[in-house]
Amino acid sequence: PTLGPTRTRTPNPSPNPQRPTPKPQAEADAKGPARPLGAMHHEILMALLGYPGAVIVEGAGGGFRVHPDVKFLTEAERHSVDRIVALGAYVRALRQFCA
Repeated sequence: PTLGPTRTRTPNPSPNPQRPTPKPQAEADAKGPARPLGAMHHEILMALLGYPGAVIVEGAGGGFRVHPDVKFLTEAERHSVDRIVALGAYVRALRQFCA
C-alpha cells in the first residue's frame, strides 16, 4: 500500500522565492586593489585611526583618500569616503606629535 505520491522538496537557494539570491559584490579590476565592498568598513575604520591600507591610501598632500584604481565605488561614494577618511590624517599627525 502506498500513502500517495511522494514529493521531493527542492531546496530554494533564496529565503524569499520572489527575490533572487544576491550576486557577490563587485570588485575592482586587476589594476587596483580587489576588495569587496564589505571590506570597506574595516578600511575606513583603520584610516580613521590613522592607518592607511590597500584601499585607503596616503594622498600626495599627506591626507588619506581612496586609491585611484578602485573601481567598485561610484563617484559619489568615493567623494564621501574621501571626506570621511581625511580626518584620519589628522589623527595620525596628532599621534606622531604626542609620541
